[in-house]
Amino acid sequence: RFLPVFLALPPDIRITLVSGQEDASMPRELFGEGTRSDFKGEPLATTLEAFLGDPRLLHWWVQNYDLTGCSPFSGCSPISPSSPLASKVSPMPIGLDLHTLDEKLHNQTACAQQATLDAIRARLPPFGRRPDAVLAPFSCKRTDRKPVCEGIQRAVKFYTGPRAG
Repeated sequence: RFLPVFLALPPDIRITLVSGQEDASMPRELFGEGTRSDFKGEPLATTLEAFLGDPRLLHWWVQNYDLTGCSPFSGCSPISPSSPLASKVSPMPIGLDLHTLDEKLHNQTACAQQATLDAIRARLPPFGRRPDAVLAPFSCKRTDRKPVCEGIQRAVKFYTGPRAG
């Protein structure tokens, strides 16, 4: 939906784009590059290279960055990290999920969630007085993860979760 609007903009317009809240890797997978078969985007009105090279696009901040390097979903990129195209796209941390409770479950606004987090932070000691700890939302039971988990456990308090087997 965005590309036709962007492509119709006058040539003197300049924008910075911020994309998030999407499972697709960006920008390559979003433009149909790669191997992921469960992501079916709409046919696009331009190529990735043409979009990135368009002077109207000043910069693009994306979650799930896949423009350079290799990804299990979009394969290896032909675009070098030193390419002028690569300089127009930056990864953006996923951050906190404030939209699920607000938009999907309709039981707590983003502002209310932030107020809860601020209240929790106010009750905690400063970071310098807290013990070093790591929370890993994965299991350390897999053989290939055991050496890493054991090394971390020797250095800091380490909590693991059941999310991955």
